[in-house]
Amino acid sequence: MSDQLPTLRWGIIATGLISSWFVQDLIINRKDAKARHIIQAIGSSSLDKGKGFVEKYLPGRRKKSSRQRSRKECLSWRQGIISSSSSAKTKPVFCTIEGSQGYVDVEGFTSSPQSFTVHSSKDASSKKYEFERPGRGFYWEADAVALDIAAGKNQNEIMPWAETIRVLELLDEIRRQGGARFPQDAEA
Repeated sequence: MSDQLPTLRWGIIATGLISSWFVQDLIINRKDAKARHIIQAIGSSSLDKGKGFVEKYLPGRRKKSSRQRSRKECLSWRQGIISSSSSAKTKPVFCTIEGSQGYVDVEGFTSSPQSFTVHSSKDASSKKYEFERPGRGFYWEADAVALDIAAGKNQNEIMPWAETIRVLELLDEIRRQGGARFPQDAEA
């Protein structure tokens, strides 16, 4: 295997909060990086928003005109898309795992936890484990996409399409049982 990291060029399709988090994660200089990420294009509802996004989150990055790219480089681009959604601010503990000998509370941002606390039922003791987490953890997903594309895969073994569909179906059922409806749910 080559020591060279796979490179993936990203097109960011919006200039909102989650896009800014994603871009900030991709440009973190990490010792353990599994891929090299290049922000190739920014999509926005207006030129001013796009320019503002680049100035704020990609300072000093110079736009390379299409005339400067070789035909070979343009034809060899590979693409990947990742999306995420977060509609509400939650408490620091976003996950509790319960067992017969106690429970574990997980705290932080869901894609990149900051700590977890193990609570023992036997002696009512607790021990908190904290760890450094650069960014918000989106780079783990981006690295996985880059590695899969470099390996010629069209889906991830850990989160294949079938699992994505299964999770979406579970979320649809939860929404149905809870009575949540969105405009796009209206039948034609």
